[in-house]
Parts: sequence; C-alpha cells; structure tokens
Amino acid sequence: MKFGPAETADLFRALESSASAAGPVVGSYVGGQFEAYVRVVNPAVAGAGSADQRRRSWGSLIDCSRSFDGSTAQWAEIRDSMSDASDFDEPAMGRLEPATARALANLLSQHTASPDECSFAWWIGYADVRVPAEAPRVFLPPGREMFVMQGGVSDGADEHAGWGIGRTPLRWLPRDRAWSVGNDIYGRSVFVGGTDAAISELLEHPDLEAYVVSPETPVMPEDW
Repeated sequence: MKFGPAETADLFRALESSASAAGPVVGSYVGGQFEAYVRVVNPAVAGAGSADQRRRSWGSLIDCSRSFDGSTAQWAEIRDSMSDASDFDEPAMGRLEPATARALANLLSQHTASPDECSFAWWIGYADVRVPAEAPRVFLPPGREMFVMQGGVSDGADEHAGWGIGRTPLRWLPRDRAWSVGNDIYGRSVFVGGTDAAISELLEHPDLEAYVVSPETPVMPEDW
C-alpha cells in the first residue's frame, strides 16, 4: 500500500454523479455504468474462535416459511426468524469478513487490466482507525469524508494494521474502472458493479453469498 497522488481521489469522485436525489441507491456507491450488479453479504459465524468455527450464509439461516429477498435483507430479519441465534456472531459491520474479502479480491483481480493499481477508500471517522496524514481525501456519497490509499487488488483483503487502519476497505476501484466495490460505512455487505462475466462468476463462487441488484436498488440503512 502507498499514498497515491491527489488524482487518485478523482477515480472515486466520478461516482458522485451517480448519487440519487431520491435517496441512497446501489449506483450511489459503485456507479451506474456497469453491465451487472450484485450485493455480497458478510456471513454469520457460528462458534467463532473455536475449532469448529463455521461460516453460515444468510439464506441458509432464514426460516423457510418466510419470504426472503437477499438484495435488501437485513440481518435483523434473519436473526428474528431463528429459534436460537445465540450461537452466531453477527456478520461483520463496516468491513468485509476476511474470507469474503479474499475470495472477492482473488476473483476481481482476474477482471481488470490493472490488478496492481487499485484505489481504496476508508471513512476518516472510525474511532479505531489512524488516518495517514499524507493520504488524499475525498467526499463520497452520502457525504462521507474518506481517505484514499493505493495498492494491488489483493490489498482489499488486508486490514492494514501496520498503517493503523485495522479494517478492510468498503470502497475499491481499479485504475481501469472495470468494476467497483462499495457501500456506506456501516454496511454488513458490499455492492459490486462490473461486467456480465465478472458478476456471473461472483454469483457462482462457493465462498461468496451474492444477490442480484440493479443500480436503482434502494440501499436500506444497515441494522445495529
């Protein structure tokens, strides 16, 4: 990871024109110019830290008698449908779960001509994040001030503890803008816009739980 020139923030500024006056939509966070879009959710984890730790998808936990739309579902819906949710840690918020981040980075690195040139953005307001003074800053929908770092796509799966960041980014954009990853700062999920080929592979990936969305899909405030 490195500090990029101030122009690296311009990659993200191009997304601002996609913000909707009617309220947050998927295109507000990843742009509205891509062929296809998905929402990737962080898994719930059973037995966290134990020898039999298990990642569980939201879809596998929902009560089968309830309707379920993964494009807009909230974790509270899943939790409330379970007879006993005490064995599960809530899905990570404000960051990507490590295995999910690695799978996403590995897949997306194959769908850009610039896998070694990717910009990442973090909100400056996280209490547990030390903002590098030299990092360029940019305001991104919905009006969040973010700092920007550069690296390879694989750096999206790192929490960058050495920089004092300590969390994976929720905004990724390669130099060629072949795809985009984003959500607001408290997301338990990220949205991905990209080519039909990239999104098709993502939907079929065994380690990713993804649901088709569109750039106009409303983004609901994530639950607490």
